[in-house]
Amino acid sequence: MPPARPPWNWPLIYLSVALTALATLVFELALTRVFSVIFQPYSAFLGVSMALFGLAAGGLVSQVFPGRSPRLLRRLGLTALLGSFSVVGAASLLLLGAGRTDGTVPAGVVAAAMVPFFLSGIILATAVAEALSRVNRIGFAVFAGAAAGCLLLVPLLAYLGGPNTVIGAAVLYAASSAVWFTAAGSLRGRILAVAVALGWVTLIAWNVRHHVVEVKWAKGARLQEPLFVRWNSFSRVAVQAGPAASRALEVDAEEAGLIAREDPDLILPAERRALLHQGPGIPFLLRPNSRSLILNPGGGEEVVRALVGTSRMVTAVETNPLIASVVARERQAWALYQRPEVRKVVSDGRSFLRREGELYDIIRILPGSVRVALPWGTAALLGDSRLFTVEAFREYLDRLSDGGLLVVSSSGSNPTQESSRLTDAVLAALRRAGEREPERHLMLFRERLADSDGGFTETLIASRRPLGDDDLEKCRSLAAASGVELLFPVHLAGKGFGDQGRLAPASDNRPYPDGALRRSPGRAGTATGDPNPARDLVRLAGFSLAAAAAILAFPPLVKRPRRVCRCGGLGFLPYFLFIGAGSVLVQAGLIQGMLQCLGNPTHTLAVGVSALLVSAGAGSYYSDRVAGGSDRSLMGVLALAALSVATLAVIVAPLVGFGGGWPLAAKIAVTLLLVMPAGFLMGIPLVAGLARLAAEGAPAARWAWSLHAAAGVLGSVTAVLAAVHFGFRETMLFGGLIYLGALVAVRFCSRQEAGRRAARA
Repeated sequence: MPPARPPWNWPLIYLSVALTALATLVFELALTRVFSVIFQPYSAFLGVSMALFGLAAGGLVSQVFPGRSPRLLRRLGLTALLGSFSVVGAASLLLLGAGRTDGTVPAGVVAAAMVPFFLSGIILATAVAEALSRVNRIGFAVFAGAAAGCLLLVPLLAYLGGPNTVIGAAVLYAASSAVWFTAAGSLRGRILAVAVALGWVTLIAWNVRHHVVEVKWAKGARLQEPLFVRWNSFSRVAVQAGPAASRALEVDAEEAGLIAREDPDLILPAERRALLHQGPGIPFLLRPNSRSLILNPGGGEEVVRALVGTSRMVTAVETNPLIASVVARERQAWALYQRPEVRKVVSDGRSFLRREGELYDIIRILPGSVRVALPWGTAALLGDSRLFTVEAFREYLDRLSDGGLLVVSSSGSNPTQESSRLTDAVLAALRRAGEREPERHLMLFRERLADSDGGFTETLIASRRPLGDDDLEKCRSLAAASGVELLFPVHLAGKGFGDQGRLAPASDNRPYPDGALRRSPGRAGTATGDPNPARDLVRLAGFSLAAAAAILAFPPLVKRPRRVCRCGGLGFLPYFLFIGAGSVLVQAGLIQGMLQCLGNPTHTLAVGVSALLVSAGAGSYYSDRVAGGSDRSLMGVLALAALSVATLAVIVAPLVGFGGGWPLAAKIAVTLLLVMPAGFLMGIPLVAGLARLAAEGAPAARWAWSLHAAAGVLGSVTAVLAAVHFGFRETMLFGGLIYLGALVAVRFCSRQEAGRRAARA
């Protein structure tokens, strides 16, 4: 008789699994945040997605681990310890020179980043496979650890910074190793793991003071030593020494303008003319003594421009609280925001407008810095585009006085495509506002950038009322006096904008233009890196499909199991592909909805995504009661999940528009009420499917885990492509449809098994 399996200390096993999941997610999110600084956004997404294939590969390799033997827990502890060292190795390779490329991710960095995920895949797949009788609790531990990772990331980035947070993931891996060794009864292993964890803590403390393991290169350029640098969950903000004793603001290693240092009351006439006699300054000459609103003022230069333009009241709304706090450190900027006619607000711009009922004579909109780190690389879906949608411009127009002006700009070597997109969105918003001739509301100015080689800035000005002859004549005279070219109303909207033609206006559901994936803007709007990210996304999607096919084919060649699942052959395994891809597609749409509702990306991560994971963990825990009785119960859960997803896809946008001005506490409560039921239902299928494989033993469960992980990467790539080309609502609906595909797989297997039973009878 084979030896009896040794008893396991289950509370320690659950804690080990939760810590492993926690370490994995903190590493993933911190890696995403650092990648977004060093590489171009879509290149960062591609790099993280490729690295996440390590989870699937680890599940396959876990087949070589022994069953529940005395050595198994020790091996898992050793694997977690190796994961700790691999995190520090990947961080060192990433931070000490990977940014020398032109914004693309080197293959060596991807390979190094894949190793921790690979080792996590081994640990988690083994834990799931060897605890199938308790897989619902193992699943709960995985989801609970992931939710804790979302919560922990926010303070880690704020207090330690991005590089040290990556190393902090190594501390968490070492902590999980210590618990694995404790569960194995290995005192020496536990002492070793604790010593390694303390070593990494010491390294973090030393690096916080000396900044050796730091971002040195980014997007192909060496970064100069910053005067001050801080991180949060969606940006790295640095202050650099600028020309003539000025201070420059840098966000994610890209220039974000100078920090204001002029006193508007002491500005010289020549400097005043330089500020006002250019595209962004002309509105203040057209509407003197105005009430101005500036969204995302950055270093405050636009606030100075508004004050020099005799604005009687300036409201500056900054989305990124870190930018607001960093700018406030500079004495001149701090004094600027202490002026009685200046009001400073830290809030999402659109949420502020929905909450406030004031009217403004000038609304100036500048891009913010929103690249929040999110699970499965869905950060690539989020950015500043929601500030420039048709619905957003409609909200801005509603907050303009009768003669008010809306001002947006685009810069670069060829800003006309962006100007065309903005123009089409403003025209659509004006039509929704009831204007029959929206073209009569627009002016477009173009000027050459003084500090750029061949670069231009185009400033689009939209008036709340049609522009009269007096306004047009004044615009022409100001343009001539300023050396600025007036393009509108000479050219009609959508004509004369280059060879790419008109682009569909952006909406909240589809905030990305048709050409969003055809270029990768870098510093000052210049194209860098791969000129065709869409091609790489399609290649990654093809690679994901090939990886899934390889996972389906590889284990039978190695293990040659008698059968893989109860319906025979490969019948049930597509189920895990469906729920893996479907869950990520739904998650992408839900996160965009939560961001629109909550406004702040940090709230989206710490509240929305954490709540989604916690509710999924609850669904996992109760899966045996809800869907463990029969295939019919599981199919019912899948149908309810698809229905809840479809319902959310339909109601989220109207609800956000209705409750946009609610207090934050009310928004959080509504978000939880909407997200948690869907999360509960989405947490059941994976665990219920693994429990269904219990009769087949550990190899089938490891195989299923690998398929689910590979499908998650496929789902994240598909989510980006679907969101860009169709919209977030359609992305969610597609995810719900894939859940119905999982239902079909269960139904197919159920009929196959019923037929076999009938044949045997």
